[in-house]
Amino acid sequence: MGQSVILVLNAARGSGLNGRRLDVDAVWGNATNERRQEVKALVAELGAEVAFAAATGDLERFRGAPDYDLWRIARDGGTRLEEWLARLKAAPKWRDRLHVAMRAPLVNTDHLAVRLGHAPSKTETLREFVARPLRGLAEEGRALRRRRGGKPKDQA
Repeated sequence: MGQSVILVLNAARGSGLNGRRLDVDAVWGNATNERRQEVKALVAELGAEVAFAAATGDLERFRGAPDYDLWRIARDGGTRLEEWLARLKAAPKWRDRLHVAMRAPLVNTDHLAVRLGHAPSKTETLREFVARPLRGLAEEGRALRRRRGGKPKDQA
């Protein structure tokens, strides 16, 4: 049962679910009522109802939940700014929100190392520190043009 929950929760993190939909269908869509009740009990025990709903197509039922936007963005995609605002909203206490806000500008050097294929140098980390907000602003500009119905410059 735990494996089923982990599989579905992992699928919630994937944008659009795509290939993971088969996994979700196998462990949730094809589950017996008894099995579903067991899984739901474990999900509730873990406090993972919103994430589970994101993967199983029931996210709208949790629209008012603090972590709704975070899981909506994980499922459907969103800009970096939308993601960080959702992280702030999902943080349970003001201290947690402050921690999220303070970490927002920092470079995840482990992720950067994966992208680069090697441990980043101080120069590469600094370059990424400057590039991140610039990419974020460009991403917001493209999202704004999409919302207004225009094509981004790089697609014109």
